[in-house]
Amino acid sequence: MGLGRVSSSRGLVAAAAFVTAMAMAMACGDAGRPSGASAPASGFISTRDVHHFVAAMRRMTPGDSGCAWLEPYFRGATDGLVAYNRHFGVHQATLCSAVLRSPARYARIDSARASFDSGAVRTEHLFEAFERIYPAARPVAVYFVVGTGIAAETNVGLIDPVVLIDAIRHRSIGDVAPALLRELIRAQQHFPVLGALTDGPQFLRGSVLRHSIEEGSADFLVALVTGEVRHNSYAERHEAKLWNDFRRDMYGTDYSHWLYNDQYPARGTLPPNLGYWMGYQITQAFYEKATDKTRAIHDILNIQDFDDFLTRSGYDGPRTPPT
Repeated sequence: MGLGRVSSSRGLVAAAAFVTAMAMAMACGDAGRPSGASAPASGFISTRDVHHFVAAMRRMTPGDSGCAWLEPYFRGATDGLVAYNRHFGVHQATLCSAVLRSPARYARIDSARASFDSGAVRTEHLFEAFERIYPAARPVAVYFVVGTGIAAETNVGLIDPVVLIDAIRHRSIGDVAPALLRELIRAQQHFPVLGALTDGPQFLRGSVLRHSIEEGSADFLVALVTGEVRHNSYAERHEAKLWNDFRRDMYGTDYSHWLYNDQYPARGTLPPNLGYWMGYQITQAFYEKATDKTRAIHDILNIQDFDDFLTRSGYDGPRTPPT
């Protein structure tokens, strides 16, 4: 069953999913940029929490099992750290446990601070390049925080997006800037709220097709801006089989073989997140087929029917026979 093909008997379920998604959007949407802060044209990127953490950690003392030194870090939290804590349930006790398990890992953040600051500047330049191909792009609040490493980068808030980057998961400018640009692009996506969920009961989730295109189209646009194409040697060698398997699963809501499955045993020895790659191929085919590239970028960021987008892309597996 494709998107938009909901039978009347499932009308109440669809309505419930819509209300649930809207409620989540409203709950996350109030974590915006700090009040009174002026946002540059390309967005607001703050590394303040990283500097606060380093200053706090320098006061760490042996035997402090409660990490009292973390109190100033949370007391001076930006709106971004507040949003991170609310989204992931991370507070002083949970972060303390993570630091005590891997103190050397957190100590490295001190020497990486300059890299994060430089990465923020580089990202602004990349986003300016994105604005040139998509003038409708809107500024997005971005915060580097120090968390437990539960997610490298996270986009919260469907109505007023906020991008959160966990410094503990990144080590270099090259690592930070493309990942951050990707989340800024994800924040430009205007897709139907119904089907936006990726967790909870399966009947409330969006399809494999929808979320593969959501993720893969962001990867494609990053490559378009940076000129750095992300290759996947396994997928490139097995595209015909992957496409055949993807067509079998794409209208379902079981992501275990395709999405968010870095540590999911169901994928076996297959590389993780192959749905991202499939979404990339579909988006690339759509873009290459379009005669008006500016309009194509607008359409990619404003998909309302993912089944129709697939059809319009013309993608149907490998375009050249495998060698």
